[in-house]
Amino acid sequence: METLPFDTDLDRVAERLNRLPYAQPKLAAQWLAEGVHASHRAELKPAQRQKLLGLYAGAADTLCRAAELALMREELTLSKDAQIVASRTHRALAELLHGTLLCLAAQLQKRGWFERDQHKAELLREALRRARALLGWARQYYLPLPKSYWQDVHGLYRTAHARGWLDEGARGETPLAVYREILLLGLTDTRGLPPERIRQLRDALPALADAMRLLPLDGPLEGGRGAYLVDTLADTPPCFMAIAPRDGRAAWLRIDLLDSLAVLAAHEEALKAAPRRPDADDAALELLETLAQAWLQPQRRRHPRDAAYGEVGVVSQLAAICRHLDPADGTEPPPAPCTLGVVNQSPVGLMLRGKPEGHGLRAGDLLLINDGGSLLGLFFVRWLTLLPDSAEVECGVERVALQARAVRAMPSIARSGEPFAPALLIPGNPRQGIGERLLMGGRAFGRLREFRLVDGGTERLIRVTRLVSQSPHYQLMEFRASEDF
Repeated sequence: METLPFDTDLDRVAERLNRLPYAQPKLAAQWLAEGVHASHRAELKPAQRQKLLGLYAGAADTLCRAAELALMREELTLSKDAQIVASRTHRALAELLHGTLLCLAAQLQKRGWFERDQHKAELLREALRRARALLGWARQYYLPLPKSYWQDVHGLYRTAHARGWLDEGARGETPLAVYREILLLGLTDTRGLPPERIRQLRDALPALADAMRLLPLDGPLEGGRGAYLVDTLADTPPCFMAIAPRDGRAAWLRIDLLDSLAVLAAHEEALKAAPRRPDADDAALELLETLAQAWLQPQRRRHPRDAAYGEVGVVSQLAAICRHLDPADGTEPPPAPCTLGVVNQSPVGLMLRGKPEGHGLRAGDLLLINDGGSLLGLFFVRWLTLLPDSAEVECGVERVALQARAVRAMPSIARSGEPFAPALLIPGNPRQGIGERLLMGGRAFGRLREFRLVDGGTERLIRVTRLVSQSPHYQLMEFRASEDF
């Protein structure tokens, strides 16, 4: 592959960066990452290096926009090209952050009567902006962060605090404001959200982070309910802790989310009061509810994990699962399961790793899993991670049913000509007071909403009574016969 020749002349670099093939983000990302990496080894004065990095930063922003547009058209786990675009852009952003940190370290070492802090403070803000961009990209496309990422970010905060730079800069772009955005995204588990939801979260971060407060941890946690804490001397993101740590050496901060939760509630009320835009408003409301629940009640591991070995067969997404369960009902042949390895297991789920050949895996997707021909059940993908420089993925899946059969369903009140949609019927258990359940794509649930259900050769009318579980793509609803009402 042709490489972008390294140059230190700013005019020539600007011209070459303008001519990068952004319409081919896979190639543009490769060249940009190599160019930034080469600049790390060049003998440059700090001021010239800072200007050079500014040019690379502008190119990185253009690359991210082009890569994001390209990735909207691809299923990430199905397309090798999409994975390459995501990982190469990730590498370019990581190289740019590393270069900015090197430049800042050199600038901070300069001493003298005529040395001004303005350039140093601006470079520190730029380093935090680069760290924010890298974290946002890694979260949106399920990629891991480089080692020492959090240590570097916390170090930037400590430097800004020590030098009195926390509030320098334009509103919303001060070191403190950007650091709070990074912390807020860092404490939010996005692995179970689809990329479009993560994109919405990133757009909402400035207002939410502006309301967040960082407080020194100077005693026990109030109320006994725990809090989000961050150790600014460690290479770790913020985490929820039930009790205050006893490590006197660490510089701990407490993250107060009360005002951020109030902003969420205000946004939710505004959406409900505004004229309805069903798809957009439902997605926004669901994101707000997800964030509020995650921040108020952080998920904790409920079951122990046991190491496990072996392989399972996996079929993903509702339509493919229906064809697999009922090959005779449909024009397309059922897809062959892909094989994934089992890493560990718990009473309610599995951790899987491998290449999902021919099957797209999305956060919130539905999987049918077989073990040697024996059905293990239906599972929701609760989190997803792409392994760098590999076509493999890791995912955590949670069982939602032990068995199911393929059916078709549609609302009893529907537009003329609307077809039946594929669905799954989960048998009930009367002894345990569990009714039959229906799994459908999208957001079909409405209390006592009536559906026509075709099960084999029989059609019946049902009403859904309770939302049992849902993911970003599916809903599992309990139902009863319409004649019962």
